[in-house]
Amino acid sequence: MTIKKEVLRTGTFTDARGKTVTITDKTLTALVDNFSSDKSLNSEGFKVPLFLGHPEDESTSPAHGWVKSLVKVGETLVAEFEKLTEGAEKAIKDFSFRDVSVSVYKNILQHIGLTNTPAVPGLADFQYAAPHKDDLETWTFTDEQTEPETNIGDNMSEEMEIQLSAEKKELEIQLTGISDELKLSKEKIVELEESSAALEAEKVELSKAKEDAEAKIAELEKASVDAEVAAVLAKDVSFIEKLVADGILAPADKDAEIVALNAMPVDIIELSAEKKSSIKEMYMAKLSKSNVQIKSGEAFSAGFSGDKESELVRLSNQRASEKGISYVEASNQIISENPKLNLIEA
Repeated sequence: MTIKKEVLRTGTFTDARGKTVTITDKTLTALVDNFSSDKSLNSEGFKVPLFLGHPEDESTSPAHGWVKSLVKVGETLVAEFEKLTEGAEKAIKDFSFRDVSVSVYKNILQHIGLTNTPAVPGLADFQYAAPHKDDLETWTFTDEQTEPETNIGDNMSEEMEIQLSAEKKELEIQLTGISDELKLSKEKIVELEESSAALEAEKVELSKAKEDAEAKIAELEKASVDAEVAAVLAKDVSFIEKLVADGILAPADKDAEIVALNAMPVDIIELSAEKKSSIKEMYMAKLSKSNVQIKSGEAFSAGFSGDKESELVRLSNQRASEKGISYVEASNQIISENPKLNLIEA
């Protein structure tokens, strides 16, 4: 008599050692392929035994039947048993043992043990008839929920180790990539720091060059002002010396007149709607047209020559001081208020 039984199915389970194992379709296919292959312990006439439970030593424990065939039906693995002992056959008929637990190693079936505490719950009951393959999927499953069988974890632990090894290798590759990226990032940081230091040094150099340039410009501007002042002074000296040479100005007054002329304002003031001039230009014109030698230009410059020009200078200086305005603006106001002080009309 032969008996068939679902002995394994796909899914995720926990074995007696507390390990989580996953049975895949690939696992079932490998078990079937290895059952009759050279890898299987069933090769060369050696049969896979059926034990009562899982013995500690298979070599000295008596078998209560043998696995004749192993087929994959859908998502389950079905084993056919033969040459069952009377005790095993009676125990199955009496429901003393209602389920099985498989022991595998590297996808090779080692043995199957009768048990009431299977690692994989929900397997169909033993079948005495040899049902058609299509009928196997209609077998009734038990509702028993029992403690997992330790031996079921042997094969799945191997698969899990392979999976974990692959995941570890993938993580190592990722870590290597991250390490390389980190190394490149550190090198880039060093390059940026060196570049920053070079830019800072260049900045300091440019700043010094700018300060040197500004100092040179200031020096040139000062030289330009000095040259302009010297040119004006030379022009004033030449003008006074000519007056002395022409007999218009007394030689004794030469130096005083040069100082006075050089100190006079050159700002243009509006004498009338048509005429504009400066105090310096008016004084030079007066000196040139004078028939009597002027004793001191300093008196005119200070506003004490005793004539209309000195009055205009005095009032303009006073107005500029009181109002906080320029001398030119003050002179224009004084002439506007006192037309008789207009030197052009003198």
